[in-house]
Amino acid sequence: MQKTLLVGYGTLIYKAYHYKGIKKLGICIVNNYVRIFHEKICTWYPFVLPKKGHKFKGLLLEIFNEYTLAEIDRYEGVPDLYTREKCVVNFNGKLLTAWIYVPTTEKQKELKNNINMVIETERKKIFQEDLWLKYLARNYPQLKKEFPELFQPIKIQ
Repeated sequence: MQKTLLVGYGTLIYKAYHYKGIKKLGICIVNNYVRIFHEKICTWYPFVLPKKGHKFKGLLLEIFNEYTLAEIDRYEGVPDLYTREKCVVNFNGKLLTAWIYVPTTEKQKELKNNINMVIETERKKIFQEDLWLKYLARNYPQLKKEFPELFQPIKIQ
C-alpha cells in the first residue's frame, strides 16, 4: 500500500495512538470545510461539512497499511454514517491531498436540520468558533502540550 494521508479532526486526534500503522505528521489546515461541534447536535464528537472559504486545523496522519485504514473506516462508521473523501490540506506550506471523513448525504441532512433547530446566537457560535478545540483543551490538556499549534488561530494570508 502506498502511504495514505488522512485528516484526524475529531476523536482521531486523541485516538490515533491506539492504532498500529499510523504516524502523526503534524498539524495541517483543511480548506473548504467547517468543523462543527455542539452539544445539542452531536454530544461527543464533531463532524465536518463542505463549506467554501472555511478552514480549520486538524492532525495529518500517515497510514501505512490497508488493515489500519479499514479499521479506522469501521470506527468512523463507513459507509453508514461517514464516507471517506479527498480534500486539500496545507501542511508546512505545501498543498497536499488527503482523505477526510464526511457525513453521508443522509446524515448531513439530519445534522443540518439539527443545526437549524439551535437558537440563532448558538448557531452563529457554531460557525464562528471552533468549539471542538475548546473541548479538547479542557478534556485533553496533554494535546495542548503535544500539538500547541493546533490551538493557535489560523493566520490569514
